[in-house]
This record gives sequence, structure tokens and C-alpha cells, in this order.
Amino acid sequence: MAARKIAPDAGLEMNVIPKSILSFFKDNGPIHAGSMAYFFLMSFVPLCFLLVTIFGYFLGENKEFYAFFSARAMRFFPAATANISRGLMALVTYKKIGVFSFLIYTYFSHLLYRSLESAVHVIFQEKAKRSQLTSIVMSFLMISMIAGFIIISFAATSLIQMLNLMFTDSTGFRIGIVESFLIRFVIPVFLVFITAAVLYALLPVKKIAFRNALYGGLFTALLLEAARHLFNLYVVNVATQIGAIYGPLSSFVIFLLWIYYSACIFLIGAEIVCTFDASSRRRDEDAIREQSSPPD
Repeated sequence: MAARKIAPDAGLEMNVIPKSILSFFKDNGPIHAGSMAYFFLMSFVPLCFLLVTIFGYFLGENKEFYAFFSARAMRFFPAATANISRGLMALVTYKKIGVFSFLIYTYFSHLLYRSLESAVHVIFQEKAKRSQLTSIVMSFLMISMIAGFIIISFAATSLIQMLNLMFTDSTGFRIGIVESFLIRFVIPVFLVFITAAVLYALLPVKKIAFRNALYGGLFTALLLEAARHLFNLYVVNVATQIGAIYGPLSSFVIFLLWIYYSACIFLIGAEIVCTFDASSRRRDEDAIREQSSPPD
């Protein structure tokens, strides 16, 4: 694979996104996105079961929280995939599991993590690989971290609703529009943003500046939000063609297309992080050379 040449000021250039998209294709991103989509289909329900199990350990059978978790998971999918996404989430309920079931859920969740890790390693052109044990431990830690983010977002949502009620009771003025905007847009987008940023920071073997990971996380969160709405328009325009080709499998194909597009967005976000990281390293190397060079 050809080394990526990046100017020292690439991190400040306005064309960083086009460069990253081009690198996405050079690094066989569409192939890796297909692999990620496959493992997502295999791992989504086991991953949700594993998250619910972690939640249950701390929260017990809290119906309000599980309704919140289901709504947040459903929000990841556009309305065009509602039939399948609702069916998948209907499978995910809180129940106590044994050690064997826990290991099975962890294994399938780890497969999804490995597909993400492998794709990111290709993007960052990393030769060093983590040991299998380290990879397993990191995957479980990241799953626990995602569970923690979801619990925090649930607490933030509950706090916003409580403040809305208190404000309404004391002043008689409702802030429902603000509450709706915060709960339906800000919190979900921020949850995707911080989760993606942490993944971009931790998946590569090399140390990544968290600032650079934040750039990729912001791109992924905003583009996924926009893609959810654009995908519905896309499906409306091509639904007839898809139905004519796939017949009763059309809903599944549409669902798979969304997962594939989401994986592409995630990998382009990783390319953005790689571009900023390479630019930062180049600037640091130039600064060191300038400091070490003898004065004229």
C-alpha cells in the first residue's frame, strides 16, 4: 500500500474531507465496510443482550431505562428500516443469564470489535498488532464504556425532563421545544460523537491525540445524523427498483444498505483522524528538526 503524503499544514486545509474520502477508497474501505456490516448483523443482538446484562448488574430490572435504551438503539436506524429494527429490538429484553450465555454474547460482540480494529489498522497502516488477550480485554472495556455512556445519557435525559417539569410548575411557561431538541437531537448526537471519538483514539495501536479523534467523531456523528434523513429519501426513490429485484427480501436489503453506509461513514471518519494525526506528526518532526539544526 502506498504511503500517504501529507503536507505539514494538512490539518488546517479545507479539503481534508475529500482527501480522506480518496484515502478511504485507496485503503479498500468499501471492502472493510462490507465486512463490518456482516459482523454487525451477527453481533448486534448479542451486543445488545450484553449491554442489557451490564445494565441489569447495576440497575436491576428498570423498565424506564430499558425503554430508553430501546429508543436510543432504534434511533440509530432510519425510518425506512423500521420493520427489521423493531423486530431486532423486540428480541432484546432483560433476563438473568448464566456464564455460558455471557461468554457467547461476549464472543460475538468481540467479533464486531475485531472487524472495526482490523479496518482501522489498515487505515493507519500499522504493522504492530495487539495480542489476542489484549484485544479481548479492550473489546470488553469498550463495551462497558459504551454502556456507561448510555447510562449517563439516560441520567441527562431524566434531568432535563425533571428540570422542565420544575420550570413549568414554578413559572407556568413550558420549554417543551428546548427539551425536545436536547433529548431528540443533542444528546443522541453527542452520544455517537463521544463514542466514535473514543473508538478512534483507542482502536489504533499507535497513540492518537484525542483532539484529532474528536475531529473524526464530530464528522461521524453529524454525517450519520444527516444520512439518517437522506437515506429515507433515497429509499423512497429506489423502493420500486429494490422491490422488483428482491421482492419480500427488500426490507432486509434496505436494512443491510444502511448498515453498510454507516460503516463507510465510520471508516471515512477514521481516515480523517489519520489525516490529522499524520499532519500533527509531520509538524512535530519539522519542529524538532528546526530546534536541532545549528543556527546560521
